[in-house]
Amino acid sequence: MNIKTRLMQPPDYPLLENFLYHAIYIPNGEEMPSRQLIFDTEIYVYIKDFGGEDDNGVVAELGEKII
Repeated sequence: MNIKTRLMQPPDYPLLENFLYHAIYIPNGEEMPSRQLIFDTEIYVYIKDFGGEDDNGVVAELGEKII
């Protein structure tokens, strides 16, 4: 397996919503909440303005897929 890491690029930024959704803690046996939950002001603030001059993110790639 050849996994590589690289800095996020602007085309990757839409993935942040998916990452944020999957970062929500859900206890075993509980149902996943609606994806709309990430758009609550208290949650979306973590990615809302990402992409500014001081922002950095890293992704891992396996082949052409971000994992």
